Amino acid sequence: MAPSPTVDIIIPTLKRPGNVLVVTDDIRRYTPRRSYRITFVTDEDDAKTNEVIQTLVAGLDVNRIVRSGTFPKKINTAVAVTEGDWVLCCGDDVKFKPGWYEATVEATKLDKAVIGTNDKTPRTRNRDHATAQLVRRDYIEHPGAAWREPGHVFHEGYHHQYADNELCNLAWKRGEWHFADDIVIEHPHPVWGTREWDEVYRLGQSNGLRDKRLFRQRHRLWAKSLTQR
Repeated sequence: MAPSPTVDIIIPTLKRPGNVLVVTDDIRRYTPRRSYRITFVTDEDDAKTNEVIQTLVAGLDVNRIVRSGTFPKKINTAVAVTEGDWVLCCGDDVKFKPGWYEATVEATKLDKAVIGTNDKTPRTRNRDHATAQLVRRDYIEHPGAAWREPGHVFHEGYHHQYADNELCNLAWKRGEWHFADDIVIEHPHPVWGTREWDEVYRLGQSNGLRDKRLFRQRHRLWAKSLTQR
C-alpha cells in the first residue's frame, strides 16, 4: 500500500492573529499527525501575528517564514523551502472540515496535479475553480503551476485576486484539474456576506481591476498556445 501523501499547508497571513489560532486548531483537530505541516508566511513588521505564531511553533507541525509582500509572493517563497508531496494554498480565514484529509488521500490517487477543494461558495458551484487548491509538488517544479514559471504556484504580477484563476484555468487546459466535492475547506468572505470586512479584505479588493486585466492578458497566451498543440 502506498503511503498517504504529506501536505504542506501554506497560509499567508497579515494582521490576523486570531485567525491564526483558529485555523491551526481546525487543522490539528481534523488532520492525522505527521501527514501535514503548516507554514505561515508573515510580514516582518506584523508583531502581534508573529508573536502568536511563535507560541504554536513548539508543536513542531507549525513553521513560520517572514516574507513581506503579496499573497502570490508569500506562497512561492514557502513552496521553495518546503518538501511535502502536495502543497495546499489557502488563506488564514478558511475552515477545515472533518474528513478533508481522508478525501484528499482519495483524490490524489486520480493522477491529477491540481485538486480544487470545495469552499461552499458560489465560486466553486461550476466545479472549475477553487479558492484553496492542492497542487502536486512535481507539477510545481515542472512545468510550473503558473504559466511558463517552473517552481512557482502563482505568477507574482498579481496582487491577490486572479492568481487562483490562472492556476485553476491553466490546470484545466492541461488536463490536470480535478474538483473534489468532499474536500471541504470553507471560505467565509465579506463578498458573500459570510464575514465582516476588515482592512486586509479591503486591501485585497483594492487591486481587483488591475489583477483582472493582467489575468486577461496572460490568459490569451496560454489559451492560444495550448489550443495549437
